[in-house]
Amino acid sequence: MAELRPSSLKERKEFYEKEFSIKKVRSWFSDNPQFFVVDMGTETHIIKDRRRLKKLIILEPDISYNELKEKLIQLAPEDVYYDRNKYIDIRKPIKLMDFSNEIGTKNCLGQELVFDIDPENISCPFHKKDFHKFCPICIKKSLDFGLAMKKTLSKNFKRIKLVYSGRGCHVHVKDKKAFGMSIKQRSLLNKKLKEFPIDPWVSKGHIRLIRLPYSLNSLVSRIALPLNDKEIKNFDAVNEKKIIPAFLRG
Repeated sequence: MAELRPSSLKERKEFYEKEFSIKKVRSWFSDNPQFFVVDMGTETHIIKDRRRLKKLIILEPDISYNELKEKLIQLAPEDVYYDRNKYIDIRKPIKLMDFSNEIGTKNCLGQELVFDIDPENISCPFHKKDFHKFCPICIKKSLDFGLAMKKTLSKNFKRIKLVYSGRGCHVHVKDKKAFGMSIKQRSLLNKKLKEFPIDPWVSKGHIRLIRLPYSLNSLVSRIALPLNDKEIKNFDAVNEKKIIPAFLRG
């Protein structure tokens, strides 16, 4: 049994040195992200430099995957994200340090559509709705919701991928028509999917960051991993070997 618990700085570094697969990350994207962003320790407070405690660090625009891996080994971050937006002028949002309002502007070509299902949005008799408490049953429920959402979305979209985020499920819609949806269209879609416990700010487009698949969710020491339908049906949040990093497997 591998406990759901925060990773140490040493464990984070070890993961990015020995397990993090650039090849798999590269295969996930049909078009490379313009920005990667790291969180150094907002939730766990396990951090090298306390001055960076509540800060997100934007890595160099259009960084190569090999450079990304080197940076992650160096920084040993709590979490790694990528920006779902595509910008015409990538200098503009950096200069303003404001990415939240870019979607819908002339500088934004579009945004990958993603739905975020986390266990804190799911009613559970086994734990309180506390952001820092995770129940394996609720994690499995979030993945089941993701699978059901995929079935619903497949009536209008073809390229739908599910990712175990470390504590919940991310539903990625990779169709070109989804990429070009406006905030209004995304809001209407959210309303149609009100039966699912999603974070509407993510799918609406106002929160443009999403966890990088194959990275480490350091809050629970689990690997964010794309899963197929069969894998989700048989999923075990505690003992599933492929999501448990080597430092926990022993």
